[in-house]
Amino acid sequence: DRVPDGGSLRGDIATNGFSNSRQGAVSIGLTGGGLRLPLVGQTGYRVRFTSRIAGNAAAPDYFLTNTGFRELNGSATLGVHRPWGLGGSHAQSLRHRAWCVADRPTWQL
Repeated sequence: DRVPDGGSLRGDIATNGFSNSRQGAVSIGLTGGGLRLPLVGQTGYRVRFTSRIAGNAAAPDYFLTNTGFRELNGSATLGVHRPWGLGGSHAQSLRHRAWCVADRPTWQL
């Protein structure tokens, strides 16, 4: 999915529960846009954190030892929203590249 280039902060929470191994999981995500960074331009972002915890797995008459776990994961995405290319992104020389971006500061590309 594309990160948004504007708008407000949005979030979601998801939970899961499992009877075997008494496992539980929770995931929290935030998405937003409209963040303007110097030298980068308009950006959008997405972060997500997920945690899972489980006890020992169960067989019909006993528990399987040493099968429990704890897990913590996170991810982050930063999307840059600006026109790509330099008016000639296939610039053949440094002189041509300089001509393509003349009179435009890099933070306005």
